[in-house]
Amino acid sequence: MHMRHLLIAIFLWPLHAISIGPPVFSSDISGVQLWALSKNSDEFPGEWIEEEDNEFIRHCNGTHSVHVSSINTPIRCQSEAFGRNNFRVNLMSKDRRLSGLVIVSIKSLLPRIKPLPISIEESEMLRKAEATLKINLADDAKRGYLESFPTLDPFIYTKLLREIKQDPTYRKHGDAQFKIQSSTGLIYISAVGLFPNGIGWDIKNVVFRMVDGKPIEMGTFYGCIEGFRDLNADGTPEVLTRLCANDEGTVDIFWSLTPTVRPVVTRSQ
Repeated sequence: MHMRHLLIAIFLWPLHAISIGPPVFSSDISGVQLWALSKNSDEFPGEWIEEEDNEFIRHCNGTHSVHVSSINTPIRCQSEAFGRNNFRVNLMSKDRRLSGLVIVSIKSLLPRIKPLPISIEESEMLRKAEATLKINLADDAKRGYLESFPTLDPFIYTKLLREIKQDPTYRKHGDAQFKIQSSTGLIYISAVGLFPNGIGWDIKNVVFRMVDGKPIEMGTFYGCIEGFRDLNADGTPEVLTRLCANDEGTVDIFWSLTPTVRPVVTRSQ
């Protein structure tokens, strides 16, 4: 997937399919990427990269190390070339914690950030703030789906929503609320919209910031929230999301929460 198509997929998903192919990386934070580790024939975990100018290919072409989110100690890395624009960067350790989706960084990583507990009053405040937005998003989702499938009986769409809401993934993420301390004050996040698209479904989240004692919408983003980590050490954590359900590929994204809500580190395949 070319970068232009990736950006279209991020901002217009869930009305577009994500094609499976080589992983595509994007990062606005220097020295930080998301990798999905797999083992080579020697049992070393690593990531395949089809971008000759990827900074980790250059960094790992010697005796350098990287920091990985699943383990505390730096790991020596080594890049290999398999023809033009076909590389693999291996992590020279067989530690079992080096598997699956991880953050890889040239600099040391700060620990994961645990969200703050939300009181009953705060939860009710968010429900009131998101009420109108939730109705509008539901209308947008239905209209977009029926425009994509014009011969579909609207009753089938309603039945589809009921089925999705029974899914364990939706039960975990569909009504999630989070409170995060940032460098500029408290940030709240609420899951407000369910978007099916024919090849899966996703959730839309809204970001609120307290202004004069009231929650003000700052932006929205898609995905099931997986956690928080301050990747650029600016005092405000980024939030990691995955596509909730998709039959044609994956997109993992760290989103910035201030000053604007936008993707800053992405891996798609």
